[in-house]
Amino acid sequence: MAPESSQTLISWTANTFPNSVFLNYEPCNMDDRFGGVMVENMRSRDCELPGVLACRTLPDQEKRFLDAGFTHAKAVDMNVVLADLPADDTQRVMRLEFFDEHELLTQLLHHYCLSWGRRGGVKEVKLDCPL
Repeated sequence: MAPESSQTLISWTANTFPNSVFLNYEPCNMDDRFGGVMVENMRSRDCELPGVLACRTLPDQEKRFLDAGFTHAKAVDMNVVLADLPADDTQRVMRLEFFDEHELLTQLLHHYCLSWGRRGGVKEVKLDCPL
């Protein structure tokens, strides 16, 4: 989605629903070599990511929600999410699919994030993991 379109959607949500949370999952931190390879890999498959450069950092992700009218915003990369999941669950999943490239997983998770904005009577975002 083009950055202008996503910003319009986020703004519409903030202005239409006075008590709301908008949760978003998308690429981030794409300015390093690993991110560049990811973008080129997608392009080679005719999959353009028009908004990938609009929110380069986690603070950029937070700013887009604040600029749209949300009163609070937070963004975390997926390494934070993984670290906050119960250890039993992550160990069970790792046993399902043997994974020996932990450094690669860490790099990959650094390049995706959950970000959210909230406003109105929503006091905090409660997820199953303590973010």
